[in-house]
Amino acid sequence: YQVDDMMNKHCFSLFWSIFVHNLRATGVNIVSAIIPFLFFPLWSLISNGISSGMVFAIGSYVGAEDMFLSFLKYVLPHAIFEIPIFILSCAMGLKFCVLLIKKIFRKAKGESLKYHYEKLSEILMLYIIPFLLIAAFLEGIVEHLLFG
Repeated sequence: YQVDDMMNKHCFSLFWSIFVHNLRATGVNIVSAIIPFLFFPLWSLISNGISSGMVFAIGSYVGAEDMFLSFLKYVLPHAIFEIPIFILSCAMGLKFCVLLIKKIFRKAKGESLKYHYEKLSEILMLYIIPFLLIAAFLEGIVEHLLFG
C-alpha cells in the first residue's frame, strides 16, 4: 500500500513539474518578444532544434541500441503535444515582435496590440494550457507507469 501511495505522489509531482516547466518555456517565448529586433522566440526555436538534432546524432554515432525504440519512448510523447505548442508559442512571440517593430516604424496599419493581447489570452486558454496539461499527464504519469 505504501509503495502505491509513494508512486502516486511521485507521478503527481512529476506531472506538476513537467507542466510548470513547459508552461514557463512557452511563456518565455511569448514574453521575450517584448524586446524588438532581437527575435528571441526564433532563437529559442533554433536552439531547441539544434540540441534535439545533436542528441540523435550523438546517439546514432555511439551506437544507441535501437534509435527507433528510443524515439518512441523519449521523443514521441513530446512530439505529439509539447513540440507543436512550443512552436505555436514561438510563432506568437515572433508575431508580437514583428508587430512591435512595425509600431516603432509606424507601419502597423490597423494592427493593435490590444487585439493581439486578447488573441494571445484566447490561444493560451484554449490551446496552450490544455495541451500542456495533457502532455504533462502523458509524460509524467502514463509514460512513467509504462516505462518506469
